[in-house]
Parts: sequence; C-alpha cells; structure tokens
Amino acid sequence: MRRRTRLIALFVILVVLAVSGTAYARQERVTSARERSQALSRLVADESNRLRGHDVSLAMQLALAAYDISPTTEATSSVLAATGVAAETRLGPASGANTEAFAAAGSLIAIGTKQGPVRLARFTDRGTPATMDASLPGTPSQATTMSFGNHGAVLAAGAEDGRIWLWNTADPQHPLLLAVVAGIGQPIDAVGLSPDGSVLAAGTESGTVLVWKVADLTHSTAPAAVLNAFTNHVTTLAFSPDGSQLAVSAYDFTTRLWRLTRPDHPDPLATITTAAARIFGLAFSPDGRTLAGGAAAGHDTYLWDVANPSQPSQLGAPLTGPSSWVTSVAFSPDGRTLAAASSDGQLWLFDVASRRVLAKLPHTHPVSAVAYLDDGTPLTLTVDDGALHWWRLPGPTASGFADAVFSIEFDASGHRFAVIPGAGENTASIWDTSSPHHPVRLGTIAGTAGPGKFSGGGDLSADGNVLYLGTSDGSIQTWSVADPAHPVSTELTRTASDLIESVAVEPSGSLLAASSDDGTFSLLSLADPRHPVALAKITPPSKVQLYQVTFSPDGRTLAVNSLDHHSYLYDVSKPTAPTLVGTLGGFAGATYSAAFNSTGHLLAVGSADGTIGLWDTTDPRHPVQLGRKLVGPIGYIYGLAFAPGRSVLAASGNEDGEIWMWNIADPSHPAHTVTLAGAANGVYTVVFSADGRTLAAGGTDDAAQFWDVDVATVRTWICSVLGEPITPELWAQYVPGVSFRPVCPRN
Repeated sequence: MRRRTRLIALFVILVVLAVSGTAYARQERVTSARERSQALSRLVADESNRLRGHDVSLAMQLALAAYDISPTTEATSSVLAATGVAAETRLGPASGANTEAFAAAGSLIAIGTKQGPVRLARFTDRGTPATMDASLPGTPSQATTMSFGNHGAVLAAGAEDGRIWLWNTADPQHPLLLAVVAGIGQPIDAVGLSPDGSVLAAGTESGTVLVWKVADLTHSTAPAAVLNAFTNHVTTLAFSPDGSQLAVSAYDFTTRLWRLTRPDHPDPLATITTAAARIFGLAFSPDGRTLAGGAAAGHDTYLWDVANPSQPSQLGAPLTGPSSWVTSVAFSPDGRTLAAASSDGQLWLFDVASRRVLAKLPHTHPVSAVAYLDDGTPLTLTVDDGALHWWRLPGPTASGFADAVFSIEFDASGHRFAVIPGAGENTASIWDTSSPHHPVRLGTIAGTAGPGKFSGGGDLSADGNVLYLGTSDGSIQTWSVADPAHPVSTELTRTASDLIESVAVEPSGSLLAASSDDGTFSLLSLADPRHPVALAKITPPSKVQLYQVTFSPDGRTLAVNSLDHHSYLYDVSKPTAPTLVGTLGGFAGATYSAAFNSTGHLLAVGSADGTIGLWDTTDPRHPVQLGRKLVGPIGYIYGLAFAPGRSVLAASGNEDGEIWMWNIADPSHPAHTVTLAGAANGVYTVVFSADGRTLAAGGTDDAAQFWDVDVATVRTWICSVLGEPITPELWAQYVPGVSFRPVCPRN
C-alpha cells in the first residue's frame, strides 16, 4: 500500500513536470516569436528611416508595415516621423508605360508615355488623380514635349517624328483634335502655347523656331514665322504671362527674346549669352518681370530682369545648390518660390526674394520636369522610372527665418501659434495651423534695431489675440495680433536690466512672468491684456542668470530655472508678494527647462547635465522626487513639454537634434516610446498643441517643425496621400519573411 502511494505521488510529480515543461516550451515559443517580430519591426523601421530622404512614399509605407509587425519604439517613431516631412503622392505610369512628358494647367494634367497615348487627368484632394476615360484622339505614339494654353482649354504635343498635335481640351472628358502639323522633318525638342492659347511655338533639333497662329491651323499648317536664330538644337522655350514675349534657349549657349505682338512678324528683342552654361529650363515669373533659366554646366539657376526685354540684366549671382544639371524651372503661382528640377534627384525650392534654399524634395531618380498646379503644389517627373510626383507644400514647417527658433507658442484652440526666433531674425510671426501639414503665415511683427531686439522669449495669450515679446534690453513688448496681418504695439514695459530669457502667461490669462539674465524675474498683471502692469520683481537665492519660467495649470505655482543648478518653486497666489516654497536640486548643471503636467501634480525639470528630473508637486511646499532622472536627448535639455490630457512627456537637447517622448503613466518608471529627428544641431523648444495631437519644435535650422503624434490619425493621413501602393517585389525586398499585405486599403 505504501509502495502504491509512493508510485501515485511519483506519477503526479511527473505529470506536473510534463505539463510545466509543455507550458514552458509553449511560452518559449511565444517569447521567441515575439522577439523575432520585434527584431523584424526594428529592421523595417530602420529601412523606412533610411529611405525617408530618398523615397518618401516608400518610407511611409514601410513605417506602417513595421508598426503592424510589432509596435516597437522604433516603428512608432518611424510612423510619426512620416508627418514631419512634405508629403509625396507617387503616381506610377499607367500599364507600365513610362511617362515621357507632362503638362499642367490648374488641376488638369496631360501625360505622354513612350508606349501609349496621351491621356488627361485631374487632381483632387486625395490620392491618385482621376484619369479621363478616353485617350486623346489622333494621339502620337511618343509625345516628348507638351504644353497647355488658355487655362487648359488647348493642348499641344510634339514628338520625335517631327509632328505636332493640337487638341481642344475645354471639356477634358471629350477632347477634340484640332490639327496635326507634319512635314517638319526633324524631332520636336520643345513646344509652347501662349497663355491665351492663340499662338503655338516649337523648337527643333536643328535650332529652328516655328511660330503658328492657332486659329490658322484649322485650314493650314504652314507656320506664320520661321526663326533661324540658333546654330544648334533648341533646349527649351517659354511665353511671358501676357503672351507678348517668347524666350527660347538653345545648345549654342544663348537665350533669345522676341516680341510676338504680331506672330507672323516676330520682333527680335535681345540675346542673352551664358558662357559655357546651356539653359535647359526657362520660366517667366507671374508678373512677367523676371526670367529664370536652369543650366547644365555649373548646375546653376539664372535670374534676369526682363522688365525692359530689350535690355535684360542678370539679377545677382546664379542660385546654387544642385549637384547636377538643372533640367526644368517653374515659379509658384504667387511668384515667391522658384522650383528647380535637377538630375541630382532633388527638386530645389528657392525663396526668390532672399535667394535662400527653402527645401529639397527627394526623388528616386533624376528629375526632368516640374510644373505648379493652381493650388501652389509642385508636380514633378522623374526619368528612368517615368513616375509623376505630387508634393503637398509647404509641408509641416514654418520657415524663412534668419536665426534659430527659440519659442513656439500655441493659443488655446491649437489652431494659431506664434514663432519667435532670436535677435538675428528680430521678428515674431503669427501662423494658422488648422492643418499642421500646411501652416500658413498670417502676419509678422518686425523688431527695432539696437539693444531692443527681440530676444527669442515670448508667449501668446490663450485667445491668440495678444503676443508678449521679450527683448535684449530687458523689456516686454505687448502686441495686439487680433488682426495678425496688421499687428499693433500697445505697451512697452521695462522689467529688467538685461536680456529677457523667458516669458510665460498664466493659464487663466491674468498674470505674466518674465525671467532675465540679470538674475531676476518679474510678475505683471494682465487685468488689461494689452497693457501689462508690473506687480513684483524677485531675486532667487543666487543672483545668477534665470532661464525658463513655467506656471502650474492652476496658476498658483511658478517654476523658475536657474544657472545655479536649481529650479525654484514660488507660490504666486498673491502676485504682489510671491513666496519661495520649494527648491529642486541634484543637478550637475544649470536648469534650462520645466513643464507641469495637466493636473499640476507632476513637474519635469531639464538640465545642462543632460538629465530630466521628475517631482510630485501635489504639495508644492513638499515636492517629492520620483525615481531616477531620465536620460534621452544628448546635451542641454532646452525643451520640455507634457501633452495636455495625456501621460506623455517630450524633451529635446542641443547636440543631437533628437526629440524623445516617454509614457509617464507611472512617473516612477517612465517608458521611452518615440524618438524624432529635429534640427540637426539642436532643438531649443518643444510644445504640444492644446489637444495634445500635434508636437512642434524649433531650433538651429531656423524653422518650426510639426508632427502628428497620434498613430491612428497618421495612418489615415498616409493612406490619403499615398498614391501608388508598394509592390509585392518591393515588399519582399524590405519586409522579408512576411506575406505581402498592402498597408493601406485601396479606395
């Protein structure tokens, strides 16, 4: 009996061990599978990051693929990073036929391919453009150059076989063939229609320029004029906006201007010679006063003043930047931006007034042509793959500044914000960000020269109607920006004897705080928001430089950061007599930044030692430090922000340009969730919009940048702008071992 009992006990032990072993093996398999998914997710996210500066469309899709495999920190970061660059809709050639040429008029485009007919398409706000049902009648087998006239009502196309086709496209669904010009006997290198569609010009391989009256082509294809002005083939041509002038460039390094008031008797105006630089792209500015020419040799873009077309003059040195030929140029509809397509695989955007590079838009192949749609977004064509690329600009940035951005301040709606650069720029600007992907400048405030320049510190009232700006001489300037296009200065308040580092408006809007390099901070009443009144001036224990000042959400506590490695907590419930109630230390460097969470019970402080401390400030008189200090961005922690209503903290440093985000649902054990790339040499400020879904950052790249930080919203946005989906071949290349599954459902 005793032996039987022992055997039963042994059997039970063996069963328990077997079951435990099976469970352990199952758990090991689950763990191994999870780890493999996480590793693959990180690999795909890394490919997405690598491709973002080369192939934006593919990078966006790989980011979503990585997140779907496993929502790792790397994958989440890659998805959110997709919203920090200009969006590209890539439109592959229909039926595998590479696009050879295109033309645009308003939202209408014409597409010519090597293998198939010319087709029309119209762009909408989402995804792939709607292609018309039928190809153009009598279409050439290979259109190599095209042009619209009369706002898209007339289309001309030239081909290598020397023929030119002309259509009436007033009704794009039912285009009509107007004429076919044949017998030229040599390839057509360039065609152009005057803006009103009444004159057609074509340049040939031999250098001949032919001019027709479009009305005459219905009964005769004989040209109205033949211009034998060049010794080598024509490279490009362009009409002035009023149609009175024709500019033509050729392989002989010359660009010639004619007056076409009488198309049958063109009047030579001037010849421009660009020594050793052949012009491949020409464009007139919308006002017709400037002519741009993109060159092969030197990779430059020239600007000429043609207000007096008989005496054109070069406007300064050429625009530089591209590392290969400039193949095509186009002015934006407002004339402020010049786009230059280049064989280096970039579309270069220049600010015409300042001549600075605004952006470089990456392509997978050399860019052969560019045109603007009527909404101000550029459309480009790349050779080799024959794809069209539609860019949604300006993209998620507010730029055009001449100094680093030190402050970005949202109003309570989150739809309006202020950008405040340093004294080198000496302006502040108000922007509309109803769409974070397309910020719009509403107005600019220009500072004065001398010691009163804007310092980079400032804040916006909750209603967005008043902007408070610190200056380098210790003053606060108050500006009414209810009408941002016409800001009005309402008050100048001297609060310190040295530069104002930081300005903060208390959440209810009744109080303003400002810190200074003179070691003091001041409190001002905003009973009348347009006329602040000084209430108190305080010197913390160590009279050294003070940095960011931050109010708690209830407005009763003010955190003051200092060069002396401490952050001081003041009770400001009686603003005429603030009281020091707490001192936060333990840092090995100055404290530069601070942020309260939405409840005011948690305070983060960033230091020059590269760490971030967290304190429970439920009782500001007895703050309790929570856990170890956070380490993330490298360098001084200049920027800190909590997402309103969410357990998310963002921080930025001055060395690596990274922005880190943590989930702090458990403040004693924060979890790193996201890393974003900001200004390469330092991010000075980070801030969330009022709804916590948009993150803004400013720094050494002289711009403010925006990201959507909600993954679900980002996915919807990516799928709305995507265009052509990833192919099974590319999926197999970049997502090995996972069955093909498009990341966005087709509409």
